Amino acid sequence: MKIFHAINDYLLKSKIDDLIDELILNNFTNETILKYIKKIPREFFVKKKFINFSYHNRPLPIDCNQTISQPLVVANKINHAKLNLKNISYLLGDGSNGWNKAILFDSIIISAASKEVPPKLFKTLKTNGKIIFPKKYTSGQQKLLLLKKINEFNYSTKELFDVSFVPLL
Repeated sequence: MKIFHAINDYLLKSKIDDLIDELILNNFTNETILKYIKKIPREFFVKKKFINFSYHNRPLPIDCNQTISQPLVVANKINHAKLNLKNISYLLGDGSNGWNKAILFDSIIISAASKEVPPKLFKTLKTNGKIIFPKKYTSGQQKLLLLKKINEFNYSTKELFDVSFVPLL
């Protein structure tokens, strides 16, 4: 039985190391976050049938029809402080009605999937500002899109890569 646990521990460590290597190859080098990815057992949070995928760089289903985010996509406020970025505002909650302040933003990140950027939120973006968001297509597929606002009614679009986010409610 000890041999089985030793082999299992070795395979798990190998999967974690592979994920860390992939993140580093994609220029994700925050040592603190990498340390916690190694330390926190992601397999504890995913549904049992997805445990073998716990350390793949992809989102996975958890309880209540939610997902645990893809490690490469997750950002952290700590990095903003380390970079001395002070012009960042965070809104946790429903941002689909825009920001309840008379502010125009240079950039907006939406972390829930929708078929389109909510119009009220788009209005809070400056001309030449950018929005990144997970677009949900009718097929169910999602892609991370980068929109650049040209004027009040027009924008350019760039598809980045496939993602899987919870829906914007």
